[in-house]
Amino acid sequence: MSTSDQQPADTAAHRARARFTKAAAARRAWKKYEQEFPQLIADAHAAGFTAPHIARESGATESYVYRILRTTPARPDHQ
Repeated sequence: MSTSDQQPADTAAHRARARFTKAAAARRAWKKYEQEFPQLIADAHAAGFTAPHIARESGATESYVYRILRTTPARPDHQ
């Protein structure tokens, strides 16, 4: 097998490794916010954002945002 035969596999492996590394970093970054996400939604709403806007910007469904708004009060410093 020549070196040129190995290059596509090496390139595919490199791309897969790079995509995985990027996704893993994004997941670790998200984990910092995951538990506080409902509070962020409530605070954004108290600051004037509409539920549809919060849903659209966050990638959450509107029904999720409305459920959070029913159960999570905004912090007093965000009202």
